[in-house]
Amino acid sequence: MKKIIPILIAVALCFAATGCATLSSLNAIDTGTAVSSANFHYVKSVEGVATSTYILGFAGGNDAGKAIADAKQKADLKDNQALVNVAVVNTQRIILGIVIKVKTTVSADVIEFEK
Repeated sequence: MKKIIPILIAVALCFAATGCATLSSLNAIDTGTAVSSANFHYVKSVEGVATSTYILGFAGGNDAGKAIADAKQKADLKDNQALVNVAVVNTQRIILGIVIKVKTTVSADVIEFEK
């Protein structure tokens, strides 16, 4: 009986260490758009999302590229419009230490330059 208790504690700690976890990071992207004093006006905000699943570190894809493409499609940019204040948030959910679900969200503002 005395040997079983440490084994049960060790097993419980292993399950606790390999449970679910969520990690998040925020990055900003410089679009190279030169915004000066009053040469533009705000149009709207857009958001693009991409998700992927990694099993043992394999699979997945270019989530940031897909999320930016989704944001651009939703923005439906016209002449003299651009995306600014682009932010990328990556949220990772780790399940049992072998499966990682990544959700990438890109948010941006659409501005229109004066002619």
